[in-house]
Amino acid sequence: VAAERALKLLSTNLPDSPVVRTEVGRLQLAKGDKNGARGSFTSALAKDPTNVTALEGLITLEVQEGHRDAARRRLDEAVAGTGGSGELLVVAGRLYADLMSDFAAAEKTVRRALQTNPDNLEAFGLLARIHIKKGDLTSATTEMEELTKRQPKSVGNQTAVGMLFHLQGKVDNAKAAYERALALDGKAPIAS
Repeated sequence: VAAERALKLLSTNLPDSPVVRTEVGRLQLAKGDKNGARGSFTSALAKDPTNVTALEGLITLEVQEGHRDAARRRLDEAVAGTGGSGELLVVAGRLYADLMSDFAAAEKTVRRALQTNPDNLEAFGLLARIHIKKGDLTSATTEMEELTKRQPKSVGNQTAVGMLFHLQGKVDNAKAAYERALALDGKAPIAS
């Protein structure tokens, strides 16, 4: 309720703000007002064609309404038109995987994001998720290990590596990963 009031106030004071229009669209979508959400996302994109959150909202809405082909075209056009925006490429990769189950396009798009920024930690995590969805635990483990190298103090990443090894029946590797997680945080419940 407080968020709605704040957005209403912002909409009144900043009616042309693409950020405000996007947030209004997200709220409308959450409340089931698909027509209002479409209008808000479209308005936000008209003012700022690089607004990734508005693009994501509009594509999600199109998929929910059964317009998968239109959503796919919109996403493909956004990816083709990007100058290498890592944020857009990661979001696009997630949308290809989660909404369209096109894991090849998802992986290709996320790898493109990593070419733009090899330190994009979110992209490494997403690659691991894509491989898990495909049932390729070996590749998922490789991506999580790479992420862990870049974030060596992450208990969650170490634990995820352990879980992936465990799922593959590589008990010694899993144990080593869990021990690394415990060395970072002796109270890490999932690793103990």
